[in-house]
Amino acid sequence: MANSTVPELDGYSLSVFLAKQLQAIANVENNQKIKDNVDEFWNESKLAKEVESLEEELKDYKWGDRLEWISTKKNKANTEYQNKKIDFALHSYISGLLAIKYDENPEHTKQINSNLKLTLLSNIIACLIELEQYIFVVAVIGTALTIYPKNPKLLARRGKALARLKKVSNAKKDFEDAKRFAEGDEKILKMVSEYEKEILPSSGKKMGLGELYNDKPLKADSEENEEDESTLLPKLSNIGWLFYPYKKMFRKAFDFIFCRKRKNKSEQQQNAYYIIT
Repeated sequence: MANSTVPELDGYSLSVFLAKQLQAIANVENNQKIKDNVDEFWNESKLAKEVESLEEELKDYKWGDRLEWISTKKNKANTEYQNKKIDFALHSYISGLLAIKYDENPEHTKQINSNLKLTLLSNIIACLIELEQYIFVVAVIGTALTIYPKNPKLLARRGKALARLKKVSNAKKDFEDAKRFAEGDEKILKMVSEYEKEILPSSGKKMGLGELYNDKPLKADSEENEEDESTLLPKLSNIGWLFYPYKKMFRKAFDFIFCRKRKNKSEQQQNAYYIIT
């Protein structure tokens, strides 16, 4: 399905489009958490059954009634999100998205495209960030940006996800674009400022823009360290071989204590504050 058709998709078709994307990612990622997320929230057969049930429930609803139903579902999800019931909130936001249907009225179409679809997509993305499904965040926002190409909040959140994935150069570009398209919106600029901290060194030391926005990846995690070993180990002396396991253990302990990113209370409050209501 070509991206050019995405803006015209109703809620169910858009959900299936996303499900296919995320399933493709899960198929190549050796990560059980990612596979479980797809099976729980983005299983195509489950989406089909849910939309069938929803349409049976809403079959006699007029446009205004359907809109009210979606709004109620969204408000319920907002409460679940604020209470840190992220799985429940994500289910509720997806249900709201599934209930979106176009009719022949151009004003209804305008209302869906200008606000309703964006709100639900943005809140789905907020949940995926909380669940630390950053590779999914990037994919979903990529689709959302085909509908809302200059939306600064989407760009800022993708920048955050890219930073978590250690794609510093790409994160930098999204943050810069978000600030440009924010057009002075203080809330968006504050959000970007918070998210830009993701690409600061763990010490929090202030750096010049040239250092902050360089294209070098962040310090390698365990996977990249393993790749380095293929060239490092053959060069070790006998003494080096003796002490290497202890050196590696010390480095891992140091990284865990000082370099691991922890989600503190203020960050959780920040994400809750920026959810679209």
